[in-house]
Amino acid sequence: MKKLLLIPLVGLGLQATTLTQLFDAVQKAPETQINEVITKNMKINKESVKSALFPKISINASIEHYNRDMSLVPLTPTESKKEQLNKNSLPFGQNIAKVGIGLSVPIFVKEIYENKKKMEDLVNAVKLKSKIDLLKRDALLIGLLSNFSYLENSKMALKSKQFSIKETIKSIKTGVDAGAIPEFNLIRLQDALTQIDIKISDIETKINSIKSEIYKLTNIVVDYPMNITFTNYQKDDFFALQPIEWTIKADEKNVDAQKAVRWYPKLFLKANISKGYVKSYNTDDIDERNIANIGLYLQWNIFDKVANKDIQKAKIALIKDRLNLIKTQKDLTAEANKFTYDLVLIKKEIVSAKKSIKLKKELLKSAKIAFSNQAMTVDEYLGYETDLSNAKATLAGLDAQLKETVANLVFIYGNDFKSIFKEQK
Repeated sequence: MKKLLLIPLVGLGLQATTLTQLFDAVQKAPETQINEVITKNMKINKESVKSALFPKISINASIEHYNRDMSLVPLTPTESKKEQLNKNSLPFGQNIAKVGIGLSVPIFVKEIYENKKKMEDLVNAVKLKSKIDLLKRDALLIGLLSNFSYLENSKMALKSKQFSIKETIKSIKTGVDAGAIPEFNLIRLQDALTQIDIKISDIETKINSIKSEIYKLTNIVVDYPMNITFTNYQKDDFFALQPIEWTIKADEKNVDAQKAVRWYPKLFLKANISKGYVKSYNTDDIDERNIANIGLYLQWNIFDKVANKDIQKAKIALIKDRLNLIKTQKDLTAEANKFTYDLVLIKKEIVSAKKSIKLKKELLKSAKIAFSNQAMTVDEYLGYETDLSNAKATLAGLDAQLKETVANLVFIYGNDFKSIFKEQK
């Protein structure tokens, strides 16, 4: 088992009582909240694209100085002549100030529509990626809890071995004191107890590391292992493919959007209302005039090399994600086949391991009698003790492997961990 960083956990976090609490804690962890923020940000980006379809209203103002008298507003010859006859101020001067309101409405901008569709697909992809991350953490939790149980059962197997050896020491102590049994046997058994203590301490260190990892994942301290059971998982399409499929759809929309930039015209409705002020050159009075305009404006890029490159980049991204889908499909198929086959083998091994433990218990009983009668050496006897202890640890390890394998399949098929894994009281 991979050795983890030892972190003391005394007094930290909360005490978990159920597996459901731990699943809920994983869902509320900062990692999940970060994914939720990313999803919200993507939704905002989608709304930003949609907002580009709405009219834009702006206030504009300017003060300009010219080196010669300029017209504030255009005047026809008739208007100019009329103003001069009436000796009115003419809207000409070197300093012109304007203030107004502008309106711009996109009538047809195809890339906005394509980008809107693309963002909708990307939001779906991000949501699914967030769910996949949550499933990964659920699978990790099951793996940690399974290894916790394995280590605890291995420790109990060693303690059982320790107790058995102590009982044997009691049974031969009189014989050793009387000189009927060599003192070497007693010393050898006592040394075996010391070695067991060392192994138990090593397991305790590993258990503490497992607790640390569970705390990192859930912010909850788990002091005792949980008896976890599971029901049948549901075979379905590979869940990890779904965000890639949505990303591919977004890539296709992106190609269309880049083509729209290059090939499609843009049509806008624009209007502007403004009031201008100028110090008339002929009267020195402030002349103010209103002017308004509205019109349709067409923009069509006949040649845009940058846009051509953007189309190529979008196509390459699409090809890359399609290849990624094929690769991921292949990898997940291989993993699903492996875990399914492993599941069958582990279940068979568990049946054999249980039978082996029964046989080794009987062998140990006989070995104890033979050793007490000096028909067996101390090391031969200790071998039977070790065999039984190792068989118990092997069974615990197989049980942990079984749960981890099921957890991997639950993750691959995107099942709900809460509905599959339960805590048996």
